[in-house]
Amino acid sequence: MFAKPQSEHQWLTQLDGIWSFDHNCDGPDGEKTQSSGTMKCRMLGGLWVICESSGGEKAVAGKPKTANGRRS
Repeated sequence: MFAKPQSEHQWLTQLDGIWSFDHNCDGPDGEKTQSSGTMKCRMLGGLWVICESSGGEKAVAGKPKTANGRRS
């Protein structure tokens, strides 16, 4: 009765690991922001991937941001 991992789930394993990201954004009001941080991804039960990120804006407002990144 429990789901078994399929080939699509195997594809998710490439996301497993620690990633870093650098992100530049131009807002609609012309304001520029920069963010960087780390994303930790892990597999759960061979069916799901859980990603948790930390980091935040460098340039403006001090509100934490999250983003996808590249493998470090």
